[in-house]
Amino acid sequence: MRIAIGSDHAGFRTKALIVEHLTAAGHSVQDFGTSSTEPVDYPLFIRPVAEAVARGAAERGIVLGGSGNGEAIVANRVRGVRCALCWSVESARLARAHNDSNVLSLGERLIGAELALAIVDVWLATPFEGGRHARRIALIDAPAAGERVHPFTQAERDALDPGELIERAQAANLRFRSGQRRPRDLVDELHRTATGQHPAAAVLSCVDSRAPAEIIFDLGLGDIFNCRVAGAIENDDVLGSLEYATRISGAKLVIVLGHSGCGAVTGAIAGERGGHLGPLLDKLRPAIEATSCAGERGPGNHAFVDAVARTSVGLTLAAIRRRSEPVAELERSGALKLVGAFYDVATGVVEFLP
Repeated sequence: MRIAIGSDHAGFRTKALIVEHLTAAGHSVQDFGTSSTEPVDYPLFIRPVAEAVARGAAERGIVLGGSGNGEAIVANRVRGVRCALCWSVESARLARAHNDSNVLSLGERLIGAELALAIVDVWLATPFEGGRHARRIALIDAPAAGERVHPFTQAERDALDPGELIERAQAANLRFRSGQRRPRDLVDELHRTATGQHPAAAVLSCVDSRAPAEIIFDLGLGDIFNCRVAGAIENDDVLGSLEYATRISGAKLVIVLGHSGCGAVTGAIAGERGGHLGPLLDKLRPAIEATSCAGERGPGNHAFVDAVARTSVGLTLAAIRRRSEPVAELERSGALKLVGAFYDVATGVVEFLP
């Protein structure tokens, strides 16, 4: 794990022990100082740690002082940082499990070296539980009134982990459906993206007017590549588009997004024909045949329609992996994640599928 660490003079000794401990455990540690017990102003050494975490250069951060209070206050002034002051192993576990803390603050004058190392180990090893806690984290991370967001720079996008992007997408969808969408200056985004784009993800979704990915994932200009085709099916043009988005442009996440009440799926079940529509809907036949249903297997059974749409997401993911070697290789290398998701047009909830 990439870990940034920093302290003032009062936390220097424990910091040195933690750096040695983490390095021995195989972590990559960036030490922002200080480098002695000579008195210093702690914000100068704590803020760089928090900023490294916020921009994705470090996965976690650890800050230390005499009590850890001032250090936590400084770190939490940096947007995107959730710094927890911990004094016991249990407080460290909860800071991760319930609060998704990405920066840990410790007070050298309040805890001994042995306890400090135990706290660090538990804090690094404990996963975030998600669920109801994810909803609360999204509310914590909601921007202050008047604060605006901007598209990713290349450095910001490249520093992101593909798995982190799924968590960001879940939090963004929660903001959308809870009415907490981030304020945007679209004219500013227009100017920022005029000479280049660095989207972090690509979404293959349906043309349905109720499921625009940029809105349901609380996004703006330059944030995602969006492939839209009725039924969210793959074809040669879609595969080429995804290969451009990932291999050429550097997107790290591909989402295949189905949705409830899909008209394309309903039409395929009903056997709609005519023009170019029939051949398109024929691509959904395998999903229809692969979907079991206790009730009527007809277009009037909404549960069956939604079940087919979910099946189609899985089949589309499999087809992308099978037919696009560039995308499959990126996934095997860990540089890219492919995931399926299902959007409920009635509730606004995006469910990421196993």
